Amino acid sequence: MTAQLQYTAAGDGHVVLLGDEVVLIGRARDCDLRFRDDATMSAHHARIVRENERHWVETLDGSDEMLVNGTATQRHHLRHRDRVQCGKTVFEYFDE
Repeated sequence: MTAQLQYTAAGDGHVVLLGDEVVLIGRARDCDLRFRDDATMSAHHARIVRENERHWVETLDGSDEMLVNGTATQRHHLRHRDRVQCGKTVFEYFDE
């Protein structure tokens, strides 16, 4: 299975396939995953990067809050079924 994020926005389910490219998450126009209606998310809130064959999620500003499985963090190695919350949006990571 290809690594992917799943999330719901505006009542619709979404799947994003993850590869080697950086995925930028936030409200700004240049974000790959844009959530302009989520006032609790910053313009450039977080990003997903691939390093050493693993995906990592990290905040882009130390003041942005990100929760992984309910715990606040700035950077996290993603594992199968991890739940990442940026603003009000919750993503689930799959890689099996």
